[in-house]
Amino acid sequence: MLKRLGNHLDRKTISFDFRSLALWRIITGLAVLYDLVFYKFLFLEKYYFSGILRPESAIEPYYGTGFDVVNALGENAFIAFIFFSILLSICFTIGLLDRFVKPILFFCYSLIIVNSLYLITGFHFMVLVSLFWSIFLPTGTVWSCVKHRDFSIHPLALYGLYLQIALIYLTSFLVKNGAIWLDGNAIELVVQDEYFASGFGFQLRNYPLVLKVLTYVALVWEFLIPVFILWPFKRNLKLIAAMMIVLLHLGIMMMAQVGPFLIMGMAFSAALLPKHFWERWKFLKNDSSSKSSVSFKGVRTAYLKTFLLLAVIAIMLKGNLRYWYLGSHVSPLMRSIPGSYDLFYKRWIPLYFLYGFNDQPWVFFQMNATSDLGLYLIIEENEAGVFSLNGIEIGKEINDLNNIDQAKFINGFGHHLEYTDYLYTVSLKDYSDRFTSATYQEMLVEYSLKMDKEKEGTVENLYLVYLSKTPNWNGTSYAYEFHTYCLQELNLNDLKSE
Repeated sequence: MLKRLGNHLDRKTISFDFRSLALWRIITGLAVLYDLVFYKFLFLEKYYFSGILRPESAIEPYYGTGFDVVNALGENAFIAFIFFSILLSICFTIGLLDRFVKPILFFCYSLIIVNSLYLITGFHFMVLVSLFWSIFLPTGTVWSCVKHRDFSIHPLALYGLYLQIALIYLTSFLVKNGAIWLDGNAIELVVQDEYFASGFGFQLRNYPLVLKVLTYVALVWEFLIPVFILWPFKRNLKLIAAMMIVLLHLGIMMMAQVGPFLIMGMAFSAALLPKHFWERWKFLKNDSSSKSSVSFKGVRTAYLKTFLLLAVIAIMLKGNLRYWYLGSHVSPLMRSIPGSYDLFYKRWIPLYFLYGFNDQPWVFFQMNATSDLGLYLIIEENEAGVFSLNGIEIGKEINDLNNIDQAKFINGFGHHLEYTDYLYTVSLKDYSDRFTSATYQEMLVEYSLKMDKEKEGTVENLYLVYLSKTPNWNGTSYAYEFHTYCLQELNLNDLKSE
């Protein structure tokens, strides 16, 4: 009976290939390696070892008290820990010691992420869940240094992976029930955000009708992806879903600077590629690909593995239901059920259990109107008392910023940051009341150290200001009000004397 059911599911609903799992592993490994090398290792001193730039006042009120691996290990040991994790990610990517490496890499990467909490984006959650599901799937059967002979897959692991990917995009669609989405204004706000908008996004500001159409297209797009992934009938639509995921993240990347989401979008797309996709590419043919099968034979004997997978799927569903209950297209229906709060929203387990699964706030683009789309700017004052921003003179009074040409602001002021710096300053904007004055002072000191040598001796004071850009809906479109707040001042002569 189980064998017949397995064959039916394999033939009708499950179309997978070991080459898809291998490609998923390789892209996920490259994503981990990319993050560890370019955004963790290169910024250890700034974002891990500096108490000024990661104050407890900013972390604990929002994230709670977690395990501080930096203080537990010490700086030198933590550097070694990063190197060890980089080595693990290389082994994972090339398929060396595949079964041994995957759970250890998941554990190590989780600890590293937990210790850079306000630098986290959805990209890191996507990496974590990808690493987790890889533990239960034979990702090293092909295209790896050490090949395995086990060609069977536990059905719950495969279904769990597909369900995870589908829920990422389904939840992202369901929570987009705010007025800005229903009225078609969401992407206009995205491209008006000076931190998020890309150069192409800046150009799209001149085409409001196009932005409205793209808003509705994004909604339909995110709804269709999970439908195609979980399509239960004979016609397999996973290949279409895979292409749609790549196009979605490519479109986001073109309009907004949101980091390496495209990499993980490609990884998930790779995992969805069905067997018939690979059959078109004869040069990629592999003997083991014909042995792909879902095995129900070990389900009754692998009790622990089956129980663990069922528990994780339940936790995964609960983590998504919490966000559906908060405010989504299905919230009214969920809240009409007796005892719905305890059933859907109340946490059953501690927050840090299976970090990344307990709460899964998948949101591509913002859900509701952001109250402030402004950004932090550092203003220079020379010996003559003239203020300038990125080499552009703005007047002799810092209050003149309020009268700055809005056309210059729309061009983003040449605002370019490292991805990690971008994440940090966005966190400052969102949680500015939780950062100390020493944090703002450190930003000015760091800027002074990076100043061009041509400016040394001519710039006397630096000012960290926040240029607020508040959107106001007038019934047909958004109008924007500009206000300036000086947060910190640094006298360079005083700094040198110290």
